[in-house]
Amino acid sequence: MAGHAAQSPRVTVVTRTRNRPVLLTRALQSVGAQSFQDLELVIVNDAGSTEAVDSALKSAPEWLKERTRVVTNETSHGREAALEDGLAVSSCEFFAIHDDDDSWEPGFLAACVAHLDEHPEHGAVATRCDVVDEIVTEEGLTERGRWVMTQDKESWTLIDTMVANYVPPISQLIRREVADRIGHWDGTLLTQADWDFNLRLLATSPVGFIDGEPLAHWHHRDSTDESVGNSVVVDAVHRDDCSGSGCSPDLGDHHPCVHAVRSGHHGDH
Repeated sequence: MAGHAAQSPRVTVVTRTRNRPVLLTRALQSVGAQSFQDLELVIVNDAGSTEAVDSALKSAPEWLKERTRVVTNETSHGREAALEDGLAVSSCEFFAIHDDDDSWEPGFLAACVAHLDEHPEHGAVATRCDVVDEIVTEEGLTERGRWVMTQDKESWTLIDTMVANYVPPISQLIRREVADRIGHWDGTLLTQADWDFNLRLLATSPVGFIDGEPLAHWHHRDSTDESVGNSVVVDAVHRDDCSGSGCSPDLGDHHPCVHAVRSGHHGDH
């Protein structure tokens, strides 16, 4: 890539991780495969092993290694607050949240940046997303099936989002100045800070939605072990375990992926 692009990237990609080198390796391959490469990658290692991050970075292409910085928290700041740790060291025009367990199609960033360039009034854009059901074994990651998330939706709206948080972070590209104006994710929330942010975003700014084949993949693993499971599922199960014991409730059950996994429905969810 040209030196100018490396010095002044348009997109910051923030990846939050902790002790999940197999998943992080796949995430880095996903970012490294993007056709749009005018980006920087910020890995937030939230009190995890530095060896796990170093191991995953070995598989990244050289151009991406040169544009990667690692923010290491000696003590955990929590999943939601960790995003702010990544944004604090960046100031690009756009940012995307690519957590360590999800993935993109190679054309994801190119499509999203092109849309926001064509629609400067939009504060963000999302693509269609699918759910990938997988298991983790000693041999690695094995896909068991996939289905399109909320395939009946053709737009990203405030009314629909008030009912369900059907546009996950992996499918979004956000204009930084809009996020700065409305406020970033609320790090004081234990979970669902993305839903809170989405509601504030949609209440104050028009957004775009790229229909068609999914360009983003939300990966689900049927495990309550936080080292391999999905945060929304682990949190939902934790909430169920705490029911009636004075624990603060969260909104995990209202996530469309939780509904899909729990019901076994592989259709619109």
